[in-house]
Amino acid sequence: MISDIKNRLNDRVPDLAGRLDGAAEFAAALERDTLPQADFFGYVIPTGRQGQSPTAMSGVFVQPTRRSVAVLLGFRTHSPTAERALADIQVRIDEVTAALCGWAPTDAVPGVFQLVADRLYGFAKGAVFYQLEFAIDDRLEVTP
Repeated sequence: MISDIKNRLNDRVPDLAGRLDGAAEFAAALERDTLPQADFFGYVIPTGRQGQSPTAMSGVFVQPTRRSVAVLLGFRTHSPTAERALADIQVRIDEVTAALCGWAPTDAVPGVFQLVADRLYGFAKGAVFYQLEFAIDDRLEVTP
């Protein structure tokens, strides 16, 4: 699902094309204490799954779930083009939101992505980070 989200954002948000990584790359960047040199970049990070009330029928265990994903956007603040990037921060947040809300990566997933929250994440190494959290309804099916 993460690669589907990254592909969708690469297609729908041109300024992010080729500038999206995942959780492992984000962890490595923190470990190395370095960030991408681009003025605008992002990370797509799975943030968990929450189970709802299960049902059992005909020998199949079915449990609705809700999967959450964070899109962490980074905006550089110390380059000549940073002023433009920061001025466009809300435009870029809106582009990411529009790219994911109402979309599902596959027909096998019963729901579509919804915005859960967005917030200022923090500051590091001359970058402003903004986090958008999305969730999609899914289900777990197990034959015990």
